Amino acid sequence: MNRLLITGGNGFIAFNFIKMMFKSDYEIVSIDDLSLSKYLNHETINSMSDKFEFIECDITSNDIIELIKKYKFDAIINFAAESHVDKSIHSSNKFVDTNIRGTNNLLTCCNDLIEKGVLSNDFRFIQVSTDEVYGSLSKTAPAFTESSILKPTNPYSATKASADLICMSYFKTHHFPVMITRCSNNYGPYQYPEKLIPLAINKIVNNKKIPIYGNGQQIRDWIYVEDHCLGIKKVLEQGRLGEVYNFGGNSELTNLQIIENIIHIMKPNDTISQHVEHVDDRPGHDTRYAINAEKVLNELGWKPSHKFSNAIDETVNWYINNNEWSQNILKQISIKIGWRSNINILLLGSHGQLGQSFCELFKKNNLNFTALSKEDCDVTNTNDITRALTSNNYDFIINASAYTNVSNAEINPDIAYKVNDVAIKNIASFMNKNSSVFIHFSTDYVFDGKRSHHILKKIQEIQLMNMANLNLMVKYI
Repeated sequence: MNRLLITGGNGFIAFNFIKMMFKSDYEIVSIDDLSLSKYLNHETINSMSDKFEFIECDITSNDIIELIKKYKFDAIINFAAESHVDKSIHSSNKFVDTNIRGTNNLLTCCNDLIEKGVLSNDFRFIQVSTDEVYGSLSKTAPAFTESSILKPTNPYSATKASADLICMSYFKTHHFPVMITRCSNNYGPYQYPEKLIPLAINKIVNNKKIPIYGNGQQIRDWIYVEDHCLGIKKVLEQGRLGEVYNFGGNSELTNLQIIENIIHIMKPNDTISQHVEHVDDRPGHDTRYAINAEKVLNELGWKPSHKFSNAIDETVNWYINNNEWSQNILKQISIKIGWRSNINILLLGSHGQLGQSFCELFKKNNLNFTALSKEDCDVTNTNDITRALTSNNYDFIINASAYTNVSNAEINPDIAYKVNDVAIKNIASFMNKNSSVFIHFSTDYVFDGKRSHHILKKIQEIQLMNMANLNLMVKYI
């Protein structure tokens, strides 16, 4: 077994798995649709091995069968998944597409190629799943085993459970050579900054509060990513077809305990209250996950080798020493991560038509926001702007304020200039000093209105109105 296809190869666990497998005699092809970030992990490892190749490809596409046919893989490990629970709650379509349709597409293609003799009789398919498919445990209930009933409680875990069931149906119906792994919460290097541990580290580095859902007493079993990857390798090489294997880290901790550990490492003299803010709990938030991993110990001789107390220290230091990596990821996914109840927003110009619409939208999505009208904050007043922007740690600052009366602007251009230009310079100048995302709403009036065709990419050719100094604004943003 020498040639592997790794799907979702730019993801956190898959990337760590690829790095680990360079130590073994495997040729690796990694595919990813690059939907989460274009700051590519594969660029980091291209220089590490001449047995590695990256191909941009979506597992839901028709191209996948030609790819598998071309390389005749000995095994496929399906890491590809939409995995952010909050995003699945607000919109589940992408989760259904990737986690269910994508997995089914892989299974169908591989099964057809096995029947046609393109893939060998020793071919193996590993579906990397999650302990969340089992649902929630009470604080005193025994840990999940491989025979526990699947009771997913959110769209993410439901789509992963669906994929698992399709995999097992292929094993039963077609004798398809599949195995499933289900693991508890992973932590370690290269995890995307939206997840709890890197999120907390980044917030502390930037002197921002760490948002904690509800009371923070939700319990998870934490496993160092390298231990999980070694477990998947064990299943690949020794696992029995048609079996499910659970992996856990024997480290059950509440979310607050996780944060306390990180604060102790980074700011040993600080208290947790200095760094945490409690936000509304996630809808349907599971109370506890816990994994019984006796089966992999007895069958495959696997057990976690990293103690949380040691590995969390290594993890925190990795993120501190690789802060540029995290910041590059954050810059590119900050707008893509979807509505989250822990986003903190400042809205300027809340009494205008656009501002009122934003207020309704934010309330509908249960977002944390501060709405300031002209009476609350005069955007032309530097003191007002400074006071508003420093009153909280905002993730997004949205400027919906503007002087929009065209006729009056022609009569009193100084007033329009003050609101639409000077005020924006003041806000943008402040934005240079923090890490918030600044969203400014402009108008199609900035174009000259003389062209008969649509204005697409040739903005540099368009003459802008004098009262909207767009070049300077873009420079600041």
